[in-house]
Amino acid sequence: MSSTEVSELLGAVSDFLKGDMLLGLDDFAAYNAKIAANVLMIVVRDLEGKEALDAMDAVMSKKLDIRSDVGPVTTHVSLSLRETPSVVNAELFEYLKSRTLKKMEIDNPKYSGYLTARDTWKN
Repeated sequence: MSSTEVSELLGAVSDFLKGDMLLGLDDFAAYNAKIAANVLMIVVRDLEGKEALDAMDAVMSKKLDIRSDVGPVTTHVSLSLRETPSVVNAELFEYLKSRTLKKMEIDNPKYSGYLTARDTWKN
């Protein structure tokens, strides 16, 4: 099954939970159904955004000469910054901004912090 099909299935279930399913539910159950629908949409956005995040990480991994067997690039960068915070150059800062924006877009594209950062950091 392709990720597009999975995304479509998850989206359909989310729509069902937010639509027809809510009609017969009491307040607390309706609230839980909305939460479940939102979680499904986070999974959809994660599936759809994973490729972009992986591409960003691959470019930075190559530039920083990070082997793939040492763990996620973000972990390596975080540990490096903890040890030597002064190593942030313009290219690394741009990667951190872009990756953070993409991750925030996946997690909650309506979040005001994401919208502010996106508008502030436009290139």
